[in-house]
Amino acid sequence: KEQGSRQYFVKILETIKERGNELKFILLYLSPCDYHRFHSPTLWSTNYRRHIVGKLHPVMPSYVNKHPDVFRVNERVVLYGEWKHGFFSTAFIGALNVGSITLN
Repeated sequence: KEQGSRQYFVKILETIKERGNELKFILLYLSPCDYHRFHSPTLWSTNYRRHIVGKLHPVMPSYVNKHPDVFRVNERVVLYGEWKHGFFSTAFIGALNVGSITLN
């Protein structure tokens, strides 16, 4: 159903897997009417933050299926770090009508 977005994430994360890390990921879609606070899925330490300037295209599944590059071109903040099992990363991707990302 959401094959385009899945292929994109597998492709960009292959280098992490090549370094011997086990690769698992989850993609959560929040519609503009959903709660938009971020919570960590685990206890971890952030070592590096990267802000990637980009567009603010819609990220609803029907749009992503037709435009699989949307996660590559949209503005995002990526956090890299460690948890008890090794490498850990999370990305927050901006979209149409929800383009500001603030980390405290």
